[in-house]
Amino acid sequence: ARYGNQTGSSLVMVDVVTDTPPVRVSLLSTGLLGVRLFSVDYDGQTLKSENSVFIPKGFKPQAVLADYQISRWPLGVLQQALQNTSWQVTQPNALLRELSYQHVPVLSVTYDDIGAQSFTVRHHVYGYEVQIVVLPDEGDE
Repeated sequence: ARYGNQTGSSLVMVDVVTDTPPVRVSLLSTGLLGVRLFSVDYDGQTLKSENSVFIPKGFKPQAVLADYQISRWPLGVLQQALQNTSWQVTQPNALLRELSYQHVPVLSVTYDDIGAQSFTVRHHVYGYEVQIVVLPDEGDE
């Protein structure tokens, strides 16, 4: 990950529960030594986030949740959710997805390959870049 002039590595665990309404999403980021860096919880109505002292001031962990949604959710679902707003999400080709606000680029997702489980998210407004590798569930191995 890169934020401003700082770089680092972390592990972000994502738990998405969709089988019982409302949908619940939790993110937990830990450093390489297991130290909690940030967490985000969304229960369908309330968004809660916490940063540790190790996270640069101004970093918004809820942006990581939005990055996850923009990069992993089906394009049609995102476009339907953003209808009648100033936000647009497009996918000009299979390896690039873009989020814009009033036609100004905000975020881009570059996929390593079609169907790839690794990709790079660049947030043009907040000034960070995150490389994401989706690991298989233990049951999928």
